[in-house]
Amino acid sequence: MCGRFALFSDLEEIGKEFNIDTEGFNNRKSYNIAPGSIIAAVIFSDRKRFVPLRWGFIWSRQKNVFKPIINARAESLRLKPSFHCAFKRRRCLVLANGYFEWRVHGNQKIPYFIRLKSRLPFGFAALYESFCTDEGKELPACAIITTEANELTSRIHNRMPAIIAGKDQNIWLHTEQPSYEEPFNLLKPYESCEMEVFEVSKLVNSPRNDTPEIIQPKLIHPAANM
Repeated sequence: MCGRFALFSDLEEIGKEFNIDTEGFNNRKSYNIAPGSIIAAVIFSDRKRFVPLRWGFIWSRQKNVFKPIINARAESLRLKPSFHCAFKRRRCLVLANGYFEWRVHGNQKIPYFIRLKSRLPFGFAALYESFCTDEGKELPACAIITTEANELTSRIHNRMPAIIAGKDQNIWLHTEQPSYEEPFNLLKPYESCEMEVFEVSKLVNSPRNDTPEIIQPKLIHPAANM
């Protein structure tokens, strides 16, 4: 799954990696992004655009209580009514520099930060939808898609967010195409050889902590050496 991530690249680097104009886009660096946060995403609507989305796809409500879904399993996207339409028409990329996962060791949960070896920003495959609150306020929200973990990350957790490589961004974002087999086939484990994992401070356990110290490595584990 993906329950916490970070985005701290500057606008120039983001613009270059996503081939997008960053003018007017104001992104606050964050090292500990939690569900319910307003996050940065890219959609395609006549051109690539930055949009703010709330992290937590809202599907059902009981007595005016929203129940957000932060992750969507790739294997069941086309089957679940909560995601079927969004997968066909409202796909997006959530910007990140890396994400956190916890490994259970005895009675402890040890946090790890997972990123690309290049340390460049990348995009999680995600779906978004606009929901209307009882007050009539529009609430655009998203869920990050997960897939099976690759060899490296499976040593921590059996799921990982689906990462869309730069060369495949347009395939994922362009939703006007009649068939969606091609974008669906992008939802697969990312190459282990391009990623690295390292243990980090338990400061990340609290969303109130949001400083660079959170992602400082204790011990780096590149692919095949963990």
